[in-house]
Amino acid sequence: MLNCVEVHGTELAGNFVTSRGGVVFVQAKRSRCCSGTLTTLGIDTVRPMDFAESARESADGIEVRYAGGASGQPQKLVIELRGKKRPRLAAYWDGCAYKL
Repeated sequence: MLNCVEVHGTELAGNFVTSRGGVVFVQAKRSRCCSGTLTTLGIDTVRPMDFAESARESADGIEVRYAGGASGQPQKLVIELRGKKRPRLAAYWDGCAYKL
């Protein structure tokens, strides 16, 4: 279980997710970088083929399924809707775009 899930712009994000099934899949993606390992979060309303769920939570009417793998879980997972012309979801690890 995730410790805390926040949805910023709840009404807009909620409507966006609800119109696409009501579930978001958040997956930690690790990659090598010049300073070591960098973890970013991918988010989608369609289940990725390689998704291995480790936590499930509901926040503001949105079901959040999280797969962290070796990266573990953030203390706070923040989800928001970005873009006006082409809206898309974004997820942040403890308020940051990435984890070192």
